[in-house]
Amino acid sequence: AAYTSLVIALAYLLARRAVVAGGGGGATKTRRLVATKTNEVDPKLRGWRLPFISDELSAIVEKELRYVARNPQLRTLVLVPIFFIFWTNVAFSGDGGASIAGERFARVAAYADGWREATGAAYVFMILSSLSCNLFAYDGAGMRTLILSPVDRRKILLAKNIAVTVVASVFSLAVVVVGRAFAGRGSWGGVLFAALCYVFFAALFALVGNAVSIRYPKRLQFDRRMGAAGVAGLLLIPIFIGMLIPPALAVWVGAGVASHLVKYVILAAFAGAGVALYGAHITRQGRQLAARELEILDVVSGRSDGGGGISG
Repeated sequence: AAYTSLVIALAYLLARRAVVAGGGGGATKTRRLVATKTNEVDPKLRGWRLPFISDELSAIVEKELRYVARNPQLRTLVLVPIFFIFWTNVAFSGDGGASIAGERFARVAAYADGWREATGAAYVFMILSSLSCNLFAYDGAGMRTLILSPVDRRKILLAKNIAVTVVASVFSLAVVVVGRAFAGRGSWGGVLFAALCYVFFAALFALVGNAVSIRYPKRLQFDRRMGAAGVAGLLLIPIFIGMLIPPALAVWVGAGVASHLVKYVILAAFAGAGVALYGAHITRQGRQLAARELEILDVVSGRSDGGGGISG
């Protein structure tokens, strides 16, 4: 009851702050007008210059992350994986796990350190599917700017994937920190296990999310309920199952040969394969975006029939 009350209080404070901040547009506009009259450039209008990436990528990453910062529903969602990991690590922790699972699984459990954090990271990507599987949802009529810009379409997808990955990283880090803080157990090996799983999850969801976003866009607005296209919702269950196969296989093989090293090697192989697969397909997905961007514009700007998704 105390934990639930805390979650409700935090959700209320986040929502209230978002509503109050929504009425501060006048002050921002006045500040910008003053800066224009005095020939000074407001630092907020200069744009980000992120290291190691081009200005085009920096601009789109900045736009996406500013969209995220303006979305009160998404900020509140950070509490969901924390609640999930709290119950899996604390509420259901105890010494009866071995008797429930059976003695033959006791040796496998010894190689599963980090499994709960990895499952929590997979859950993070699931609840963020409304972004990763509907990348153009909040562009609206602003999608026209992306179409008219000379930026390579591959860079547009890459920048959107980076922004979603940053959000997922913050959520996943909260899962790991809360899980380790409340559980009071685990090792750095478990953190490495969860990190390798996270790399695989991010690459997989970026690939699937790009494909679904291009083929089945759906219009969304701020301060409205978040959701993905219907096809994306149907794909979430098999995607979630497929995401958990590599870590389960690594734990099972590692326990079979009694080697933690083998477990990490298998996870690293899956993570590397996921990144390589993403790099091999991102250019092709960029060409697909260029071929369908006008149809996406019609959907997200509300000019299509019913404003819903388009057929594949």
